Amino acid sequence: MRLVNSDELRSRYIKMVNDHFYIKNHEFAIISDVIKDINNIELIKSPILLEKLRKQGERDFYIEELEVHYKIRNKIDLSIVRQIFAVLGLFPVGFILQGSLQNPVPCTLFRPINNSNTKKHYIRVKLSYAYDLKSFKKTSKEEVYIPKAAKSCQKLKQFLDGFQKDSYFIDSDVELFLKEVIDFLHPEFNTSTVDQEIRNSGMRDSNSICEIRFPTLSLSRTLSMISKYKFDIDYKVNLPEGRKHPLLYNLANIFLKLTNNHLYQTKVEPDALLNIQLVQRGIALTPKGKSQYSKTLAEIFSEQNQYNKKIDNLQRSINRNFRKFPDSTSQLYQEGLAYFYFKLKPDIHLSNYKNWSKEDLSDLIHSNHIDVLPIMFDGLMDTQELKINQLDELVRAHKCAFEEKLGCSIQDEHEYYLMLQHQSLQQCLAVLNQVSSVRQNVNTTTAMI
Repeated sequence: MRLVNSDELRSRYIKMVNDHFYIKNHEFAIISDVIKDINNIELIKSPILLEKLRKQGERDFYIEELEVHYKIRNKIDLSIVRQIFAVLGLFPVGFILQGSLQNPVPCTLFRPINNSNTKKHYIRVKLSYAYDLKSFKKTSKEEVYIPKAAKSCQKLKQFLDGFQKDSYFIDSDVELFLKEVIDFLHPEFNTSTVDQEIRNSGMRDSNSICEIRFPTLSLSRTLSMISKYKFDIDYKVNLPEGRKHPLLYNLANIFLKLTNNHLYQTKVEPDALLNIQLVQRGIALTPKGKSQYSKTLAEIFSEQNQYNKKIDNLQRSINRNFRKFPDSTSQLYQEGLAYFYFKLKPDIHLSNYKNWSKEDLSDLIHSNHIDVLPIMFDGLMDTQELKINQLDELVRAHKCAFEEKLGCSIQDEHEYYLMLQHQSLQQCLAVLNQVSSVRQNVNTTTAMI
């Protein structure tokens, strides 16, 4: 009897989602293959980049990472959704509002946290939920579809309760559990549970994965390769180019060609996937760093509006204005603009046998015993031009309502990055103190002899 933990469950879930879209969606398959090829080429071309990603534990992100946006528009028990993701080792971090002031849609990002294997089998699930049904008024002819599996999920609940108690499944139960998950979360994956009437009413109006995001090491090269397939691509200029440490991320939307009508006319199974996003990630900024970033962007767009400059010149303007934003590890660290991992250098030789603490960090960095490595941005970013997330009271109210429906609190993104930073520092100090302790014992034994 083999036991299966969250890491393996997550791996199998990623494969099921990826395989579904790879088989059912020709465009997804093309883009997925292009991105893998580009990332592998970039890693082969640049041993320095490969070593940098290896040190940061980021290499596998560009091989295995998948981020899906699961949009919920129907009545569904969010506490069960949250329990499913918890079994997969995913927990909610970060919160923003999307949509409009009249119809705000709360979003969070489920991701692996506080686990030594979080860098393996990596998936993030962006969850958005229109819990205010008045925001989605339906006519009598357009009744909201509630999956049958969502009404009766006793078997799924038994699996969830069992895992909460034991923290594992036996191997023979894994496929049964994942089938229950698919029936509950993704009825469109299993055509036997979706009758023709539901298909004709439009799966895009039901709970669905509407967006998938892939990481790329070279957004420009990926877009160049993909352009020959004539996709509808929306590439927004957000970030400066040519930096040693890119900021946050650059994003490109690829809108899939097929429409609902075309799908039904050709008798192809309906697919809820609306678009695929390509992301080239940069470093995660602290609140101070984000403030400086936002201020610089505001100055750029103000300058563009004032002089009525063409959008073609926008990238050059961004590059010029962001030159004043620090781009060295030491400056970013000293000015507190970004988050960092701390990593002991190999074969270090320390002369004194002391108890090391965080107060010694500056000395250890200055003496070149510890590497300081920027943490890559791994969160939610409001890419809309709306100012909705600046309305603190509105955001707090919706966050509280969302947490109540999830049945858990949502970890603050700033605290998440601080946690990663703190964990890496504690690991360094633990190793240093272990070495000091061994040396002291050896010296004591030698003296006694």
